This record gives sequence, structure tokens and C-alpha cells, in this order.
Amino acid sequence: MRFVDLYAGLGGFHVGLAQEGNECVYASEINTELNEVYQKNFGIKPNEDITKVSPEEIPNHDILCAGFPCQPFSKAGKQLGLECNENGKHIFKILEIAKIKKPKFILLENVPHLLQHNGGKTFGKIKKEFRFIGYDLSYSILSPNDFGIPHLRQRLFILLSTNPLDFFKWPKKENKPTHIKSILTKEKSEKIPKNLEFALEKWQEFTFNYRTHKNTWNKLGFPIWAMEFGATYPYVLDTPWNINKSKLSETRGLLGLSMTDCKDWNDFKNKLPAYAIEEKKIFPEWKIRFISNNRLLYNNHNFWIKPWMKWLNDFDATLQKFEPNFDINNTTVWDNIIQSRSSGLRVKRPDCAPSLVSIGSTSPIIGWEKRYMTKLECFNLQSLGHLKSKPTNSKTSWNHAIGNAVSAKVTNRIAKKILEFSSKRVKIIKDNSYLIREIV
Repeated sequence: MRFVDLYAGLGGFHVGLAQEGNECVYASEINTELNEVYQKNFGIKPNEDITKVSPEEIPNHDILCAGFPCQPFSKAGKQLGLECNENGKHIFKILEIAKIKKPKFILLENVPHLLQHNGGKTFGKIKKEFRFIGYDLSYSILSPNDFGIPHLRQRLFILLSTNPLDFFKWPKKENKPTHIKSILTKEKSEKIPKNLEFALEKWQEFTFNYRTHKNTWNKLGFPIWAMEFGATYPYVLDTPWNINKSKLSETRGLLGLSMTDCKDWNDFKNKLPAYAIEEKKIFPEWKIRFISNNRLLYNNHNFWIKPWMKWLNDFDATLQKFEPNFDINNTTVWDNIIQSRSSGLRVKRPDCAPSLVSIGSTSPIIGWEKRYMTKLECFNLQSLGHLKSKPTNSKTSWNHAIGNAVSAKVTNRIAKKILEFSSKRVKIIKDNSYLIREIV
């Protein structure tokens, strides 16, 4: 079948569909470097800005593929959704093209939170708009690790069809064991900096101490926010911003800092965690829960936490947060996969690499080698390691590209199912007031 690849990026849709014999007849990608990389890899020069293209200019096609921008629907962003002036309206461009060109199938990719955005109203509107122009809809949340690739990256895939999708079957998840070693190479790679290595050593010391002295909890099932150790500012019924400032000055801020000398809100903000200076009357439930867990942890273990935490004063907030998603009883930090994100240090089991993200993060760290994953290894996680041309301008450039890429392995499995479904004929039988669909 003929397909178009919109918001093409590195070409994850292209690779997955072309492997099944489908032909790409048009592509779009606004990033100049990725546009050039796409042309070198696939021999097609993408249009740079699909929003300025008339649908009539796009060749006829059977499948429209689009990994449209996810930022408006992500948990991590402002969640402006369809109201986002910069990226929220792309779905309507896809709708405009579909209305004119009427491809048999539309395959979309985005973050799973699109389903819950604005209480489900955003997804409901998208579904309604496509149904109005004659498309049935089905969706599934899939990840590369469902198909043997050691990469935990859940994404929402939406399939739309001009025919009823009652008998369409999404690819079956294999659930076979994976390990990060299967995609590693012998290529030389960058060692982690000494300050990060020191911080990770201290967090290993923390997990060892906890394991030695644990009493009320068997595991650390929540993110560790060390800034809460010794803090007493209000967070349940009030927030620091909402409380009387004379009362706030009687409490302690991040790492137990005294706030008695604070005179105005700007002074207080310098002694409070960044997540606690929101100008709101009450914190969300999840934040209250995280703060509560960390203060209880400190109260139960301050006899060893207090001397341990002295090193934190010399490190920024990124290294003061720690997510121990691994077995602290039987493995160390260095036995696992580590990711240094703007939200903190995340340590996960080596069966799967954490989701690659496009901003605020470095490559995952191979703990036992104390090094960052190479560009090729990261491309392998998206099943794109075989591409001859890759972004070269900077580390930020290729990190951004691979973080936004669509998994070629996942799109290939979906493509197989689309071809299988399109080969079937559906007979509609009218039985009294019911319409019965059968495969013939």
C-alpha cells in the first residue's frame, strides 16, 4: 500500500511500514537537520511544514501515518491540549487531509495521557471529529519491550479506518524476557562525570543504610525528595505561598534550612524546594503524598539520614531527587540502568532501558560500566540503529530526535496487522433491527 509519513522525524513509521513492502509517497518534517537525514536514508525530500500544505498537493495514499506533537497532551507539560497555539492544532491538519484524500487507514502515535487529557474530553472530541468524516477508531498502548526490545516506552497508537474495525486485532504482546545487554555495542562511550559518580555513590550508601535499618517499610516505593529531610513548611491544608508569612518564617525549608531571616516571598522562595513555591492555595494530592512519605521516612530514620545528607548542600536539586526502581535488597545502584533527568536520578532494573525523552535528560547510564549509552545504542532501542545517516550537529540534537522517534519495531508489528486486516472482506447482514458483521 502507499503511505504518507507526516511529522516524520527519524522515520520510525517509514521503516516499520516499508519492511512490509509498503511504499512511501510523501513525507513532512519541519526540523531542517532531520529533513536532510530523512532524505539521505529514504531518498525522499520531506516537505518542511505540513501546516502550510494544501491537502490537494499530497499524493493519493492508502495509509496516513503521523506521530503528531505530544507536548500539549503530556503529563509533564502545561497540558494545554487542543488549545495549544503552537502544537495543539496539528490533529486538525491531519483531519483536513483525511477529509480530502480519504486514505483507507490513518495510524497516529502520541502519549498515553492523551486518553485522559481534560477528563477524556480531548480524546472524545478527536474521536467525534473523525467519525463525522467516516472513520471508525481503535486504539492500543504499546511499548518496544512488548516485542523483545529492552526499552520501556509506552505510546498510544490510534488506528482509524473507513471500514468498521470490529475485526481488527492489534499485535499480541510477546512478554518475553529482555535485557539491555542485547542492544549494547563495543563502541567507545563517554564516562559519567565525577560529581555524578559521587552522588550515585552516596545514594547507594543511602539504600544500604535503609536496608540495614528499615523498620516500618520493606521497600522504597516512592521517589526520594531529599529536600524534605528536615523541612517543616506547610503542605497539607496550606501551601507556603498561601500561609501568613510570619507563621511561615517559624518553619523550616529545604534540607531543614531556617527561614527566620526571610522578609518577603522572594526570600522564602530561595529556601524552599522549587516544587513548593507554586502560587496555589493547595497542592495536588500526589504532591502531598510524596512530601508526606519523605517526611515520615526522615522522621523514622533521621539518626542516620542526618549525618548522611551533609553532602547534599554542594549539589543541585537534580541530584537531590532519587527514584529507586530496583531491588535494593539484592542489587546495587551500579548493577542497574540509571537516568539523570531534570526531575532527578532514576535507577531501573537492567531488563529495560527507561523511556528516552527529548528534553531535560542525558542518555541512560550503564551502571556497571559507569558510562552513558552511545548514540548507536540509543538508536537500537528504537530499532533504528541500521539507519546509515543520523543527526550529527550535537548530542542535544540527536537526543531530541531519538526521544521523539517512533519505534520501528512497534510500527512494523502494527503494519503487519493492518495488511492482514485489509485482506479480509466483511459482509454486513441485516437481521431485524441489528446489523451483523461477519468475516467472509
